[in-house]
Amino acid sequence: MPVPRRPRSVRQFINEKSVLRDLHTTIDFQIRLTELISSLLPAPLNAHIVSAQIQQTELLIHTDAPTWAARLRFLATPLLQQVRSDYPNINSMKVRIIYPDRKSKTVKKAATYSRFAADIIHKNAENTKDEALKRALEQLSHTIRKKARS
Repeated sequence: MPVPRRPRSVRQFINEKSVLRDLHTTIDFQIRLTELISSLLPAPLNAHIVSAQIQQTELLIHTDAPTWAARLRFLATPLLQQVRSDYPNINSMKVRIIYPDRKSKTVKKAATYSRFAADIIHKNAENTKDEALKRALEQLSHTIRKKARS
């Protein structure tokens, strides 16, 4: 009876298939490039670099928010000079934003109004000496009371 073959490792499978091998090589290169770009940037900007890749003669960098993209664009010239020491064929740089998963974004609850809250605000208004603040608190209490009814 023949001995069953051991399952092949994922690495063996990747190395045997040229498309997977090329994909693996590309991903490894992008990881190393992203680490290089991050190492050349100051904190905290470097923590917001999501990925980096080279497309022909253009360096494409992704950040996780518009504010960090703007800061990165501000540093484009000195960054390109540093990157060109390792990759002289790069002529320009683009910065794009990859937003985090929007499903994880917290959803704001609609405001709830209660008579209890209105009473607390009204009591604070009664004990307030500043007339302008007192009127504002009374108006707020009145508005909350109306919204609590509806």
